[in-house]
Amino acid sequence: MHFYKTLSVVSAALASTVVALPTESSIFKRSFGGVKITGCDLSNAQLPHKGEDPKLPDPSPGLKLSRVLLGRGTQNYTCNAGSSDKPTANGAIAILYDASCLAANQPSLLHELAGALIQVDSSTEYLTAAIIQRMSSEALVAGHHYFRDPTTPVFDFRVNSGDKDVFCGKKSTNVAAPQWSIKGKGDGGDGAVDWLKLSTVDGTEGFKEGYRMVTAGGSPPPTCKDKPSSFEVDYAAEYWFYN
Repeated sequence: MHFYKTLSVVSAALASTVVALPTESSIFKRSFGGVKITGCDLSNAQLPHKGEDPKLPDPSPGLKLSRVLLGRGTQNYTCNAGSSDKPTANGAIAILYDASCLAANQPSLLHELAGALIQVDSSTEYLTAAIIQRMSSEALVAGHHYFRDPTTPVFDFRVNSGDKDVFCGKKSTNVAAPQWSIKGKGDGGDGAVDWLKLSTVDGTEGFKEGYRMVTAGGSPPPTCKDKPSSFEVDYAAEYWFYN
């Protein structure tokens, strides 16, 4: 948890000081001194352990890893408010951050970050990413995740100029998140959402298969007791896409 607390402190410090930095401040001009944080070669990156037994299937033969991302957002649910019914999944939204260099060069650190990001308020986390992006001149924010209908997740990378990639998918296989997964913020939470293998549907450009892995949070409570008709649960996850 020390790592998570450190990340929270750094994020809060950046968020509280960015408004005092002039647009042409030397801190932005110095950048990160040539440190590459996005767009790294993924030819040697390896999928993390594919969940508990039974594990997720391997990528199909002939496919190559094309993107690795960290997603931070919410899993969304609806309820028959106040009832003992189980909440119903109602899509998700998330910001997707380029994690290619971590996957290629520091995978052990990458696999800690979903659990760390969920401890940080999403607004602070996004602002921190914006600061880093401004300092490095690299597109750290790679895309957005949302649902175009109740069953079709979309991962849209067209937010960056010239990028035409978009993944529209459906669940192919799911396994329970491992026991060691972070359940939610702090000591709370109802568990990490499942790990998934995703196949593509109409509307996809640039991809064949995808994975949601190393999840943190996102699961709803077992019943709708004391819940409103709609609510959100914070989550974070790694996303691996193949073409």
